[in-house]
Amino acid sequence: MVVIMRVLMVVRVAMRLFVVMTMAVAVDMAMAMVVAVRVLVAVSRLLHVGAPFLQKVLFIHV
Repeated sequence: MVVIMRVLMVVRVAMRLFVVMTMAVAVDMAMAMVVAVRVLVAVSRLLHVGAPFLQKVLFIHV
């Protein structure tokens, strides 16, 4: 009985660690997605704002 109880305790601890790790990975993935979206939005805005300026500079250089 003692061995079974110990095994159950180990399994419970392992399950908790697994859940915590999966949660942490999921949070990291979500944060990475948010950062990627923000970067894409910022780049698109910069392109929209900077497109005329870049065209002027390029035309001047050409």
